[in-house]
Amino acid sequence: MTESPLPRGVTLIAPGSDSGTGKTAVAVGIARALRRQGIPVDPFKATSVVETTHRPGQPLQVYERGVFQNCGAAGVPVRWWNNPLVAATDGNGSGQLYVCGEPLGEVPIFGQDSLDLRALPVDVRSRCLDAVAKALAVLADRGAFVLIEGSGGAGNQPARADLANDAVPLRAGLPVVLVGNVNQEGTWRACRVCSARATAG
Repeated sequence: MTESPLPRGVTLIAPGSDSGTGKTAVAVGIARALRRQGIPVDPFKATSVVETTHRPGQPLQVYERGVFQNCGAAGVPVRWWNNPLVAATDGNGSGQLYVCGEPLGEVPIFGQDSLDLRALPVDVRSRCLDAVAKALAVLADRGAFVLIEGSGGAGNQPARADLANDAVPLRAGLPVVLVGNVNQEGTWRACRVCSARATAG
């Protein structure tokens, strides 16, 4: 994933994986504000973990659920390049992995809502990295403002194992905003980790 950085956009990551950190709320707010100003927006999540349960009134394919709020705020349909890797889980520690919308097989879930590249077989890891690279290439060609949302918490995994919060931000080359709830445990530790990575970067 060494291609040229994306032309414009921002990356939002959180210091912790607990729900309520605010990444999605901030992403939705930014997308809605830019849309009101007539600026095209492409939401992007490299990886997401969604529940397998179907919610009434939500006629979405399981692999579309990771960014449906973000894409709705941006006024664009969910496409594979908005969220190339989705794991659907019932909370048992594993999930069905979808790559570019196609089911690939069961994978372990790291923490509450992340994928650990180290835990994937080499061929699956390669397909995942390739899918994310292709998605970023599509976004670059489209030329819209790219609104990247991380997955889980930055600093929860070793840097090179964390596709959404480490590899993608480095590849995208966009400003990174750390979104956190100061009342949640671990926020300041993760801020130090993120700061150290950025300095070493």
